[in-house]
Amino acid sequence: MVTVAVMVATFLTAMDMSIVNTAIPTIVGNLGGMELFSWLISAYLLTSATTVPIYGKLADLYGRKRVFVVATLLFLAGSALSGQAHSMEQLILYRALQGIGAGGVQPITATIIGDIFSLEERARMQGVFSSVWGVSAIIGPAAGGFIVDMINWRWIFYINLPLGLAAVFLVARYLVEPLHGERRPVDVGGPLTLSLAVVTLLLALTALSQGVPLASAQVWPLLLTALLGSAAFVWLEQRVPEPMLPFDLFRNRIVLVASLVGLVSGAAMTGMTTFVPMFVQGVQLGTAATAGSVVAPMSVGWPLGSILCGRLVLRTGYRAMVAAGTAVDLLASLLVLTLGPSTPLAFTVGVMVLMGLGLGFSATSLLIGVQSSVPWSRRGVATATNQFVRNLGSTVGVAVLGILLDAHLLRLLEPLVRAGRLPRGSDPVSDVNALLDPAQRLHLAPSHLQILRDALGAGLHSAYWGIVALGVAGFALALLTPGGDPSRYAVEEKRAGSERGAEGAEAQGAEAQEGRLVAPGGRSPATGEGR
Repeated sequence: MVTVAVMVATFLTAMDMSIVNTAIPTIVGNLGGMELFSWLISAYLLTSATTVPIYGKLADLYGRKRVFVVATLLFLAGSALSGQAHSMEQLILYRALQGIGAGGVQPITATIIGDIFSLEERARMQGVFSSVWGVSAIIGPAAGGFIVDMINWRWIFYINLPLGLAAVFLVARYLVEPLHGERRPVDVGGPLTLSLAVVTLLLALTALSQGVPLASAQVWPLLLTALLGSAAFVWLEQRVPEPMLPFDLFRNRIVLVASLVGLVSGAAMTGMTTFVPMFVQGVQLGTAATAGSVVAPMSVGWPLGSILCGRLVLRTGYRAMVAAGTAVDLLASLLVLTLGPSTPLAFTVGVMVLMGLGLGFSATSLLIGVQSSVPWSRRGVATATNQFVRNLGSTVGVAVLGILLDAHLLRLLEPLVRAGRLPRGSDPVSDVNALLDPAQRLHLAPSHLQILRDALGAGLHSAYWGIVALGVAGFALALLTPGGDPSRYAVEEKRAGSERGAEGAEAQGAEAQEGRLVAPGGRSPATGEGR
């Protein structure tokens, strides 16, 4: 019952990232606010990304059940309010509330799976849960289109309510955890300073990716605030009794390598899903549907890789699987460099499947390793840290790659405007926007169209070289993953799952909380000492 519940919750929060995209044109037509529509996506992503580590720590302090229920109810409240929105500003605010809830659902569902299954079972189940993400990415746009056409756009939010409430009931009813009688202080300063640092950094990078100069008053104050917020966060986390992100967690080699690989892999993944569709639509003159068709295959490759990883990782070890996954991703990034105007769509689809396959291998191996190498009392924050770092890499990576693209485009096109090969007074960035819109590019002169296609292709290849560099870094970092039998690094304990009673949890006592192994006869197999 608990497994079904967390699968449903994972599906809802994952699908909500894609289902809204299909409805945006209809929402804008109904509510107005064309200049604000991008914040429908950004507000959700920003709040969900910045709250992930906060929920991870709270889950360790107060238990998974309480925090899961609160986070899911916040997500459902945001969904209900979004369906009632009567202006774009209201809808953006309610989407931010949805994201605050989703930031808790995503890491805690993965943590619960780590709690209620053994190392062997965990390897298989994390593969199954990765497939939930893949299915949601495929179903989301199709379901959004159907609901908008056949019912009303508001029901893309209302549909979350019955399924989400069912998930809350099942977890509240069936998940049994160790008792949490001890009250411990909550770190307030850490979440506030981290959120300030991350949000201002993301806003600054978004502005830079849109061509705003670094020295402008719109960018440098944000970067300075991000720097000061980061410094304050590090200072505070070393001085509070229960830090939201314990830095000593990174003394664990698996956690450290997982964070570093996740950072660069997240950036490479988002770079592929952002700039390969742009190539298909702008350079190859495809439609939005064609561009979307090259993203979905990654959502097929990832669950396949995760399922295979779940079957192989305990035999091969973490290092072999992570190295294999990052090597496959590096190969995919190198193949992207070969894309040209006449490249068959089937080849591009194959490359994206390959990228998803590699990510499934590496991400699943590292998540299993992280969850298995820490005790119950730190599994929440360790899982959340793994997801937060990947999200941060995705957001920062796509912004940096976007800066590379924009700089290359301006360097190529501005001299052509001055030389008269493009219309005088032409805005190169706006011209590229027209190239990406099938309706607008019909009005471009053939010579103008060809220049823009060549420039966009060259600019995108500069971004692709950035993805290759990320792939090389990811493979090099993967080789630092500890090798050998995964059970060597496992901190096993009695499971806080639905099959264990509260009495058993209480009897486990402090040894369960610290993750020490206890043999059936009451002696530790590590030390031979009795209780």
